[in-house]
Amino acid sequence: MKRRKLIRVVSFFTALCAALAFGGYSAQRARADYEKTLEKLRLTSLTSLCEYYREISGGLRLMSVSTADSAQDSSAYVLSHALGAVEASACFSGEKAKNIIGFTEKIYEFAENFKGGEEERSAALSYSDYASEIYYHLSGISAAVLSGEYSLSEHGELFGKNDKPYFEDFLDYSDGAEDLPSPAASAYKGEKRAAFLDGKQSVTEKTAREKAAKLLKIDLVLLRYGGKDEENGIEFHSFYHSDASAVISEKGGMLLRLVNPLPCGKSDYTELQARENAEKFLETCGYSGMKLLTVDCGETECGFVFAPEVGEVLLLTSKVRISVCLASGEIVYFDASEYLRNFRTDFENYSIETDIGFILPDGLTVDYSTPCLAEIKGEEQLCILAVCRFGSDMVYVFIDKDGRKILDMRIDMPTD
Repeated sequence: MKRRKLIRVVSFFTALCAALAFGGYSAQRARADYEKTLEKLRLTSLTSLCEYYREISGGLRLMSVSTADSAQDSSAYVLSHALGAVEASACFSGEKAKNIIGFTEKIYEFAENFKGGEEERSAALSYSDYASEIYYHLSGISAAVLSGEYSLSEHGELFGKNDKPYFEDFLDYSDGAEDLPSPAASAYKGEKRAAFLDGKQSVTEKTAREKAAKLLKIDLVLLRYGGKDEENGIEFHSFYHSDASAVISEKGGMLLRLVNPLPCGKSDYTELQARENAEKFLETCGYSGMKLLTVDCGETECGFVFAPEVGEVLLLTSKVRISVCLASGEIVYFDASEYLRNFRTDFENYSIETDIGFILPDGLTVDYSTPCLAEIKGEEQLCILAVCRFGSDMVYVFIDKDGRKILDMRIDMPTD
């Protein structure tokens, strides 16, 4: 009897221990499942926040260049992505992501009240640069998580806490905290200026006068000599008659500058005819391989800006300006001073085979893209020019040559 009672007591305690052990295991399993679900949510929110900031940066650049007609569309674009960023950041600790959350809210308010003033455009550009820095910071955090360097779990795995650092401890960003590389690239091999004159013979004053008189369509005896001078290391002869003038390089006899203020009344020439005359004049003067950048036609004159292509690179730093009288079809203005100062031939055949679609804001439609040499924030850089449309606007997007970052975005092709 006593033996049977003892067996029952032992069995009871054994069952109780087993039940407690199973309950503890189930609780631990439930906690682990909960943590796994949280990890998936955190990863989704992190990658979404990163993507939202890429779009916010691009949208803010659109705001900085948008016209009055497209200001509402560009601000709405930023608003929608800022709202998405707010929702994505809700998954994270408000204290550990306070700078990003605060900046997102500021961007939302900025886009909501955007009117398109000059100060607002300038602010939008600054905000875009900051948003881009956040994007790259978040990209680094995402990469660290996916590579296993950071953990998505704050409390550890099922049977023990892992020793990897928790990603939220590195999530937040403040200006200057991250040393991001500047993708600036030298676009040429040397400082070879005005290379288009290499190997050309020097011309005398008489020969230069004859060319100037022919271009201005003025009798030789009426054309006065303005003297010999130098610009950017190139010597030239200058000639003038009344308000008309021409500058001819000593080496090669190239036309560098022309002013011929003819009376322009009724427009008998179309824009297309004026362009054809401008292109023919360029060829006559020895400026070949030129691509039209912009057209500005008024009632009496039509102005064009061209740039050369060398080794498949569009040299936006070497532009030529030319104006045509719409009454006579004659050239009334020509300026190749930028060409003289910056043109170089030391480009090998160069093409950029980079997919830029992912870095452009979704609202842009790309007409074409090309490698180009441009001045970005005061520095010559080899980059990718994407000519895009945003509603009725033409938008020119400059991307670093590796296709990683938008360097600049403009509503008009730069001509200054």
